[in-house]
Amino acid sequence: MKNIMDLESSQTIERLHKEMNEWRSEHNAWLNDITSWQREHKRAELMLHELDRALPQHSSAMEDHADAIRQHIKRISTYEGVLKKYISNEKQDAKELKNLLKEHQLQEAQHKNERQRHKTFRNIHLKAMAELTRITKMLKSTE
Repeated sequence: MKNIMDLESSQTIERLHKEMNEWRSEHNAWLNDITSWQREHKRAELMLHELDRALPQHSSAMEDHADAIRQHIKRISTYEGVLKKYISNEKQDAKELKNLLKEHQLQEAQHKNERQRHKTFRNIHLKAMAELTRITKMLKSTE
């Protein structure tokens, strides 16, 4: 009977030792993960610093875009007034028409430029906000 107990005890000790080795291995893997995550965290902090610097620049660019739109609105309004005056004038001058067409082409080019610029801002804004929201929610879920 004693031999069976010794055998069971020996097997138990071996199992305990094996488990401890597995734990040690897991602990080492976990610490390696954390070291890697800490390096990535430092990179994230640098990226956040870059983001902190980029946001005011982006905000300024958006304000420039808004100013360009406002200026375009004013110029279009002025152009529209001149166009209405030309249309209502019984005596239509070819030189004046040429100037109107030239102004129209300028405004059309400006409008296309602002349309593209607006589309770019929209795309960046939507993607950035979605990504920031996703990351914020994910990080809050670990609190």
